[in-house]
Amino acid sequence: MDPMLSVTNENIHLLRRPTPFIGFDNITRPVPPVPRELINFPQVIQQVNKDRPSFVYDDDPLRYMSRRGLVSPEERRVQATDKVSTLAQFRAIDYGMERCEIAAAAVQRKRKQ
Repeated sequence: MDPMLSVTNENIHLLRRPTPFIGFDNITRPVPPVPRELINFPQVIQQVNKDRPSFVYDDDPLRYMSRRGLVSPEERRVQATDKVSTLAQFRAIDYGMERCEIAAAAVQRKRKQ
């Protein structure tokens, strides 16, 4: 019987995942770990609204068409109120990043009068 036929949503996490980082777990590392910094921008930044759960916000509202193609500015809107939250999705792009800490910085801009 094909083992893939017995995979369900409840047990899919038990499947082995191949790693491109063969042997990295065996490398001796300093204790405590040396702090390192890596700047990683989120793949997606999206708002959700408690009062409008079915509403889908535009995920790239500042994009525009130029002569060279579609341009998506790096600036993204982050909103946090009692009704609206902002979710950010990051991708772990290097070995060990699944055990990293996220430090976020946001600049509050004054609204135009």
